[in-house]
Amino acid sequence: MLLAEGQRSIDEDWDIIAARPSFEAGFDELAKYAYTAGWGRWELVTIDREARRGVFRVHNGWEGAVQRATALNWGVGLVAGKFTGFCQQLFGCNCWPRQTRFIADGDAWDEIVVEPSQRTVADELGALADAGLATHADLQRLLADLKLSAATRERALTERDRMVEELQDKLHIIAEQRVAIAALSTPIVQLWDEVLAVPIVGAIDAERTSRLMEKLLASIIDSKSRFAILDVTGVETIDAATADNFVRIIRAVQLLGAHGVLSGIVPAVAQTLVDLGVDLSGVRTFANLREALKACLAEPGGPAAMLDLHRRFFDLSTELLCTADSGSGHFVDLSPGWEDVLGWTLDELRSAPFMDFVDPADRDSTLAATARLAGGSDIVRFENRYRRKDGSYVPLAWASTAPQAPGDPICAVARLIATPDAADAADLRLGEIRREALTAAVSTPIIQVWDDIVTMPVVGLVDSVRAADMKSALLAAVARTGAKFAIVDLTGVDVVDTATADHLLRVMRAVQLLGARCVITGIQPSVAQIIVGLGLGLPGVVTLRSLREGLRFCLRDLGYAVRREQATP
Repeated sequence: MLLAEGQRSIDEDWDIIAARPSFEAGFDELAKYAYTAGWGRWELVTIDREARRGVFRVHNGWEGAVQRATALNWGVGLVAGKFTGFCQQLFGCNCWPRQTRFIADGDAWDEIVVEPSQRTVADELGALADAGLATHADLQRLLADLKLSAATRERALTERDRMVEELQDKLHIIAEQRVAIAALSTPIVQLWDEVLAVPIVGAIDAERTSRLMEKLLASIIDSKSRFAILDVTGVETIDAATADNFVRIIRAVQLLGAHGVLSGIVPAVAQTLVDLGVDLSGVRTFANLREALKACLAEPGGPAAMLDLHRRFFDLSTELLCTADSGSGHFVDLSPGWEDVLGWTLDELRSAPFMDFVDPADRDSTLAATARLAGGSDIVRFENRYRRKDGSYVPLAWASTAPQAPGDPICAVARLIATPDAADAADLRLGEIRREALTAAVSTPIIQVWDDIVTMPVVGLVDSVRAADMKSALLAAVARTGAKFAIVDLTGVDVVDTATADHLLRVMRAVQLLGARCVITGIQPSVAQIIVGLGLGLPGVVTLRSLREGLRFCLRDLGYAVRREQATP
């Protein structure tokens, strides 16, 4: 009876075995489930396909354990039936089990040998019934034993459920740890204004490259950085795929108009790069992170140069320029014009809170404006009166910007109010001029921004039809104006497909055939990743971060010098 039940219950078990490349591998997989379910540890001793003979062992099986506890021994019928069913499926013939070792008799395991046989379960049950050997007492005792074995199995199932729950908790912890490790494997550090550093340790595969590229490009856009340093000091060995991934990251950075550099290449890696023939001719490399940072800071237009430029502007400006610490309420930096207007020295103005110089009648409105700046308002315009050293007050009109990040100063510019009505009218006219310029920029897809320079701002989704129209319109404008530069600004484009990218490349080539140069500005991180992923090259095309930088590049190439002239009084 138990043997028959065991053979009838193998359908799901056989599905697990059949899903593996071999019977042995499938049985090992099934044995894991059996152990968790309380059937004991199953072992496949031998499987002889030629002789069609299998030998199995069961360690600490519940059937043997029950019989040993009750001093009975009827064999491990259920599990023997399962093993017999497996062999019949494997050998394609009728088989019969023979138990050679018994836990109930003190052996270390139950051992079952399965061989071809003419005996069947149906014949055995029939013979047993005909002989009248199944007495009432036998059946009662077997029923009691089965109830005991059922209780044992129920306890095993409960233990299995507990183990499964613990395993699920561990898998959840592993998933959280995997997310944390992924974040730690792609750290991006802002070393300085406009300078990001990416310390890389260990190998970098395609998946890690994609994750790093996405995070780095987003950080460049968010922080408006102009330099990205890939520090590979922690990379001791490198292969061709890893080297190619470095080049891909730097190419994507350059497509955003930023500069990508490598630092910390160790001698072994340098030799490998040379042996592999990796072309790093377009990539700046430095011995260590310190040297790379110094080079970025010293770059024309870099953070250090910009600080010096700002200092020169402050010193030369006749306007009332200043920065202030929103926490302490003190001026941080002031242009020399303040001394002429108020009579205080710059050190005297910095020595006391700026609110001490404000007319008491205007302090509430000034505090409200400061609060709006602290709350993140972009530009705050207000008026107040400042006390001169001689005790008189002068009216000032202010334009202030909020700190860009915690700890950053408030930046502001003030001017003397001569005639308030005229000043208001000028502000209104300035607003009208800006609105007119904005309307013109939105409504005109191709604009001649300077002699020999046209620009095409692109906003929204660009499909193949629109790309073709853009190509026709841009070529017509270049031919009509004789422009030497065509700037395609993609700041407003978040997504392109393969066909669209191909159309844009055709636009650039067509512009070059007309004798003009094509400059692309404002490429978003998602678009840069798509271009790199498609393997599309941009030969002869200049890519810059913003339309402003693109225009500056074109003007310089045409020989123009851009400078601000002081208005004549």
